[in-house]
Amino acid sequence: MDCYPVFVEPSVEADHYEGFCRGTLWGVLHNVVDVYAVNATRWVNADQHLRYWNAYTSVNRLFAQRILEVYTEGSIVWVHDYPLLLVPASLARLGIRGAVGLFLHTPFPSSEIFRTLSVREDILHGMLAASHIGFHLFEYARHFVTSCRRIVGASGTAARAGGVYELDYSGRKIRLTVSHVGLEPALLASRLQTSEVKAVAAAYRERFRGKLVLSAIDNLAYMRGIPLKLLAFETMLRTSPSLRGKVVLHQVGVRALSLEPVSEEVLGEMRRMVARINDKYGAGTVSLEERGEVPTLNERLGLWCATDVFVSTSIRAGLNLFPLEYVYARNDPPGALVISEFVGASRVLLGSLRINPWRKNELAKAMADALTMPDAMKRERQRANYAWVMGNSASVWGERLLMDVKSSAPDARFATSAKRGSKQLEATAGLGHAFRVLGLGNTQAFTALTAGEHEDMVGKAYSSANRRLLIFDYGGTLAVGEGLEYKHNPIHPLVAQFGVKHKARPMDRDLRAAFATLARDSRNKIFIISGQRREVLERDFGHLPEIGLAAENGFYYRWGSDSRGGVAASSSQSDTDAASTASGMRYGGGGGDTASVSSSLAAGPSLAWKAASEHDDEARTAWKALVRQIMDVYAMRTNGAFVQEKGCSVVWYHGGADAEFGRMQAKELTEHLREVLKHLDLKVQTGAGYVEVRPRGVNKGVMVQRVCERLGADIDFVLCIGDDESDELMFSTLESLHRRYVQRKQRSAANAQRPPWATRGISGSSAGSAGSGGGGGGGG
Repeated sequence: MDCYPVFVEPSVEADHYEGFCRGTLWGVLHNVVDVYAVNATRWVNADQHLRYWNAYTSVNRLFAQRILEVYTEGSIVWVHDYPLLLVPASLARLGIRGAVGLFLHTPFPSSEIFRTLSVREDILHGMLAASHIGFHLFEYARHFVTSCRRIVGASGTAARAGGVYELDYSGRKIRLTVSHVGLEPALLASRLQTSEVKAVAAAYRERFRGKLVLSAIDNLAYMRGIPLKLLAFETMLRTSPSLRGKVVLHQVGVRALSLEPVSEEVLGEMRRMVARINDKYGAGTVSLEERGEVPTLNERLGLWCATDVFVSTSIRAGLNLFPLEYVYARNDPPGALVISEFVGASRVLLGSLRINPWRKNELAKAMADALTMPDAMKRERQRANYAWVMGNSASVWGERLLMDVKSSAPDARFATSAKRGSKQLEATAGLGHAFRVLGLGNTQAFTALTAGEHEDMVGKAYSSANRRLLIFDYGGTLAVGEGLEYKHNPIHPLVAQFGVKHKARPMDRDLRAAFATLARDSRNKIFIISGQRREVLERDFGHLPEIGLAAENGFYYRWGSDSRGGVAASSSQSDTDAASTASGMRYGGGGGDTASVSSSLAAGPSLAWKAASEHDDEARTAWKALVRQIMDVYAMRTNGAFVQEKGCSVVWYHGGADAEFGRMQAKELTEHLREVLKHLDLKVQTGAGYVEVRPRGVNKGVMVQRVCERLGADIDFVLCIGDDESDELMFSTLESLHRRYVQRKQRSAANAQRPPWATRGISGSSAGSAGSGGGGGGGG
């Protein structure tokens, strides 16, 4: 195996590992929030914490750059543990988006704990750039999925064949697997035969001659549960007098180098408890061995050989292979294990006595049961434990995980020159730590407009065009900088009554200037099509009369003038005819919006807001009242949700609710509405953070078709940009219009090339019979 060093400045490495990894991440990952800790730097010293975070990101970039130097096409990248959580995203920035795996050897906390991190989104974005993420236990994967749902808006998991789960995020499917690592039996077998191991075992047997031995090796940190173990051991001696003088608890305490203040406190408490037990039940009842570092493998195997009962009482632990070592070392004669249910190994060593270390009496009874367990029962339990250890070696685990990582690789078309297959395509978006990898689906219909031969395709086509149509979505596309909470959690109408402005952020100055430049070009016709209200669009584009606007997904629209002050397009087709494109609509908008439309007529025909349809108030009010009544019930039962009535629709927002509960309620509400409204010409539309009911035919696709029909067939360039699922209707409509245009052009070209005699003698025949009978007619 070749090793490639990554050189890091000592001060940066100290800030990276001791400062951020151990000082911040370690506690959070183990479900500990250190608000009142001795060194709670991330709470009381923001500048220091920022320095630690910068060091963490710097080291992750250095690792990614080193990987790039040795990376070859088709290689598998497998990143391990919490010091390198940002490496997958750093690799994606450098163009490596093939088989990239990430395995976390620590627990993953509940979302309520993880969200206390100020850099929570950055870490999740870094992890989600991997194609495969592995955990030791399912509960860690479940916590990770919940955090992704609630913090970055990922959707749920779906089970796949082979015990693999997939998490949907930004159009990608990230595979999640759960697999506890093992150890290498062949290595242990050779070590057990060494003279050093035998000497250590003999020394411990001689030291504890005639007594049953319980032993453990733990770091001197709160999460190892050493005081709980000592309390339970003391309880066992009090409640089981027959064991007094016959047992000894040997505790090896290792100083956790990065947690010295905590280690000293735990050590002091442990010393006091050991002294109390030894004073009460005899010297040597508890043997405390303090170490500055973890005992070597040979020293550990020697201790395990002399141990009758292995005891682990950690209150939160990730990877701990000591129980597996004990199972292998004490196969014959078999020992017994008492393991905390919060230790990962307890889920795979099914022959152990699994306990909750917080329940003192339960732990004391388990210790006593293990010490007095019949040999036959010990052998049965050991058989189950030993079978798992032998069948799940570290090499088998590694091969299995590497195959999972390899099979998770997306099509690397945008990252390499590999030929596209049937796997998902990917692209990248975002800056800084908001950088993320986007999935484009299992299709070959996408063309990268910024790579290879297509690098300047848009610019060249734009420059050579004479009549251009530019269509933009607003929220999330032009309203830059808005996050998940802003976009899907608009301001509550009750709050707005107290003078709070609409939460949509105005466009920045540079973007306004860019649109002004585009609008002045007489060859451009610009249309903004949004789900926002008209006042929002007027705020950002009202000073540019050349730009056409469509609010509430096209229910209200204004055409705008051209750059020379005239009408945007020929008015030969009336607005009534244009509105008829939205076929099947029955219901209109609200009274307030209608008044606003009427008041805007003074601006001239091209700048007047128009409604896609007009209907009587009774019909409009009937369906809105019914929908509002249903939505209000769900809003009252969903904290953070509310209902908002627009001109042509009623919307139930749940972006401010608990993410999972909000989605559950939205699903139930959608099914309820569809059942109640199935006989009405209304559409129930769901999206990220909302459920909307509106008349059929009111959508962005219909509005795009209306715009194209009004402008005519001489458009030679169309650019349409959006960011949401609702924008897909614009794309599909344009694709359909383009396909029909190409078909008409091909038919016209075919007719132009057909000889004049080809249609002679044909009367009243269909197009199909004309094509087949052309020769016969000519012969007659």
